[in-house]
Amino acid sequence: MKFLFTILMVFTLIHDTYSQEESYFKPYIGWGATNIAGNPENNINTIESSTHSEPGLSGIYSFSAGAELEWHTGKWLISTGLQYLQTGNKNWNDTSGTITKISHNLMVPLNIGYEIGISKRFMIVPQTGLAPSLRIERKGTNKQAVSSRRSLYRFGGPICLFSNTSVSLEYKLTKGLVLFAAPMFYITINNIDGNQQNETDKTFEHPYALHLSFGCMLSL
Repeated sequence: MKFLFTILMVFTLIHDTYSQEESYFKPYIGWGATNIAGNPENNINTIESSTHSEPGLSGIYSFSAGAELEWHTGKWLISTGLQYLQTGNKNWNDTSGTITKISHNLMVPLNIGYEIGISKRFMIVPQTGLAPSLRIERKGTNKQAVSSRRSLYRFGGPICLFSNTSVSLEYKLTKGLVLFAAPMFYITINNIDGNQQNETDKTFEHPYALHLSFGCMLSL
């Protein structure tokens, strides 16, 4: 949480230096890949299998969407709002089947950024920040290869903290409308299964996602 307070303090200092120029409403959607890093043999512990073939770990496609308010002060900006993000992965085994883990995260991002002008209409805007997240649902689907049986189970705690970074390319279509596209990288800072005692297990329960987002900014 210290980083959140630091962002607020930096923006306060910037606000004292420059006069506030504009504020925007910023809706966007994104699509990309998500995974959980680490050893797939650790992640596949819910499949009963000491004699089965070598397990594997793969990413899944995921969706994101959000709406933010963005305030500009000189070249600096700060934004906050509400965001939805899917994270997860797939564990597979040729004999026993697959387990697909999906988390549905509701986040409150707090970002700080800086505008870099390219031309009169084009800008590059790098941003970074933190996003406390409430996991509205986190479930796994276990599909047995032999019997084709599916079973659902729920796992993990409800709260986590994401770090997010983006570099957006913005185009000023009119005075009150800006279009943008941005690659966005999300990763959880805390271990989402914090109740685990094994230090080796804690290394892989940090979901991440790489999305390409599109949206617009409407001047308020």
